[in-house]
Amino acid sequence: MVEFEERAKALQIEVEDLKGTLKKLQVDVKEKMEETEEIKEQNWNLTRKIETSSCNQEMERVRVVELTEENKALKNQMKAIENANLKTVNETNSQITTWKDRFRVLEESNLFVESEFAAYQEKVVRVLNDQNANSNIMQ
Repeated sequence: MVEFEERAKALQIEVEDLKGTLKKLQVDVKEKMEETEEIKEQNWNLTRKIETSSCNQEMERVRVVELTEENKALKNQMKAIENANLKTVNETNSQITTWKDRFRVLEESNLFVESEFAAYQEKVVRVLNDQNANSNIMQ
């Protein structure tokens, strides 16, 4: 019976050791569960951040496409304006050349008319002088 009591005592010590180990394992499991919950929450938060970032990235991609299209349209508009301005400048230069030519012709014509007038004036003065001289001779 002593053997039985010793055996029972040994088993009781083993049970106590197992209870301690079980308690320790339960604490470890609880800690691991808490860590798992924290990791799940972090994972969920990161997933939300990734989804938000993906959404923002997509919105930015759309905005880039819109801005690229707007930029292209503005470049086309600027090219059209540049062409229109070039046409206007060319037309204006052509008009300036035409007006310069007209002005030169008018100046030449004016010089001719002034020259003719001066010659006519000299003739009139001569005739008047001749008449005056004839009139003085006849008196």
